Amino acid sequence: MPHVIVKLYPGRSQEQKQALADELTKTLMSVLGSKKKAISIGIEDVTPDDWAERVARPDIEAKPDTIYKRPGADGRRCSASGDKGLVLALRNERSDQF
Repeated sequence: MPHVIVKLYPGRSQEQKQALADELTKTLMSVLGSKKKAISIGIEDVTPDDWAERVARPDIEAKPDTIYKRPGADGRRCSASGDKGLVLALRNERSDQF
């Protein structure tokens, strides 16, 4: 553990997605002390038309206590409009973390 799910608008290359997964892996190892073999990362493309239904409402608005960085320039505003294309859903084996 942990397992990270990244949801973003389509259009990134496989190379970009792999680079993101590599950087997230390094960060999880550094910040949480996770072992590389225990980390899993999923990347899901979500179209702008589906963003509100598949991401903004269920992952951001319905779970405000789990969001550590909110969409918007100031990081505090949350909107179902999905004007930003990235949500990280972090899960860890311990209930007191992410």
